[in-house]
Amino acid sequence: MTIDGGPMTVFTVDGQRSTVAHSIILDLAAETGRRCANLPLDFAQKMARRIQRKFKVKVAQDEITILANQYVEMYRFAALALKESLLPHTDIYTSLSHIDDAKFMGKLAAQFPAEDAAVLNEIAHWVIQYEYLR
Repeated sequence: MTIDGGPMTVFTVDGQRSTVAHSIILDLAAETGRRCANLPLDFAQKMARRIQRKFKVKVAQDEITILANQYVEMYRFAALALKESLLPHTDIYTSLSHIDDAKFMGKLAAQFPAEDAAVLNEIAHWVIQYEYLR
């Protein structure tokens, strides 16, 4: 398994993007988001073991670190973009209806145009969950 590409990279297997590779990317994005982009020092090591156990594929810790750092950057940008995408409301409780979803996702897509939409959605989900609803 290798990493190809420019600033936003994609896992490939033998030069072809694979379903397993895409699942690994989504799993890594989800775990980064779930941890609110606060990754422990041994994150890459633990994720390498998890990926090997879950997907039966070995991925170098350096590759995991590169992608995780990109997802941390995405999470932090999304947290700022979310604040700018909130609609005015007078409700006591937070709600998904208070977020201008098109504006929020538009900002993410504009900032990270090469990133897969599923990854953007995954990061956005965790940002909304932890930075607004929680």
